Amino acid sequence: MTGSTKRFLRAMLVAMKNGAQSFRDYYEREHDPLERDALTAVYNRPMFERRRKKLYSYSLILLDIDNFKGINDAYGHDVGDEVLRGVAAALRTSSGDRVYRIGGEEFAIILAGCGADDAVKVAERLCATVRSLKIIEGQPVTVSAGVAWAGDPTEHEVAYKHADKALYRAKSTGKDRVARFADVFGENERLRRAA
Repeated sequence: MTGSTKRFLRAMLVAMKNGAQSFRDYYEREHDPLERDALTAVYNRPMFERRRKKLYSYSLILLDIDNFKGINDAYGHDVGDEVLRGVAAALRTSSGDRVYRIGGEEFAIILAGCGADDAVKVAERLCATVRSLKIIEGQPVTVSAGVAWAGDPTEHEVAYKHADKALYRAKSTGKDRVARFADVFGENERLRRAA
């Protein structure tokens, strides 16, 4: 290979790298605002809806920050925003880039191909991670979680409702805990409601 050919190939490689970076910059600038929550930088609810409808089977974890209204009332919305950002970052770090902010202080995590038993373990780990955060001096921040499983594409709404019911149970029985729909309401209830 001649010197001029090497220089040409090297220049082409640099141009391709720069082009790839330019494309990444463009994509992030144009598409991230449509896919990401502006406050927390995790995926938003529309992305959550699109993602779960593409999956065949998955476990769904819904998480809600415990006593969030009290935090906002006691410390103000700026601190509340810091709590949201801190919890979102902890969830993202602990579970990868599968975190969605689906409402005020509510987050969802989709675990593709993951059974409910493993999802409960993930949810317990996430609760422990959030519990260890030091966002507000002297004020613990915790989350409660509800877990459900979607076994086929027709169960998206059922899985969401089940995870939401399990989350409600976790919050109503003491907070800072995980509840799985099948444990709380029984497998027969899941099958009956799915039919």
